[in-house]
Amino acid sequence: MNFYGHSVFAAEREASEPFVLGSMLPDFEGMIGCRATGYRDETLRAGVAFHHRTDEVFHSAPVFVGLCARGVRELV
Repeated sequence: MNFYGHSVFAAEREASEPFVLGSMLPDFEGMIGCRATGYRDETLRAGVAFHHRTDEVFHSAPVFVGLCARGVRELV
């Protein structure tokens, strides 16, 4: 469901369909085990870049890092 969160954030920034789709593509690629390259549409590429910038911010957030660490400890 991570792709859904990306779509919500993306739509708040730019509601165009290619941008929102681009914001979800990296997660879809991970789900099917492939990496696509060479997106021709500039807005789609901007959405993919937005996905990666969002992940950089979110994955370094102290709350997220703490929750991940807690989850790992509990699983171990």
